[in-house]
Parts: sequence; C-alpha cells; structure tokens
Amino acid sequence: RLETEFRRGLPVGAACLVTTHIETMRHGLVDVAGELAGEDGTVYARALGRFKRLSPDALKAMFGRAL
Repeated sequence: RLETEFRRGLPVGAACLVTTHIETMRHGLVDVAGELAGEDGTVYARALGRFKRLSPDALKAMFGRAL
C-alpha cells in the first residue's frame, strides 16, 4: 500500500530534498514515511507506505542478487 498526498505543484527545475524513514517493522511488514520538500522548506508531497519485507532469497530472485 502506498498513500501519497500531493500538497502543491513542484516548480520545473526546482531543487528539492527527499527524506524517508522507517516508522515500524513488525510481522514481516515495514511501514515507511517520506517527504518531498524544497530548499526553502516548502513541503510538496508526503507519503506513507506499507511493504512486505523480503528474504535474501526473494531479493536475489527479483534482482539477481541480495541487496
């Protein structure tokens, strides 16, 4: 699941910073949050996601190597 809130349009060519962090890890699920902000601190988008944690074997099967 991925939920994205677009708060305002990002100007073309604008420099921006993406920050992410892990909120929780439990029962094989990882909840993460992220934000896209301009140099002046203006927040252009926020996102929350829930992902299934993959085993090294599953990662290798998907990407050809464990990550």
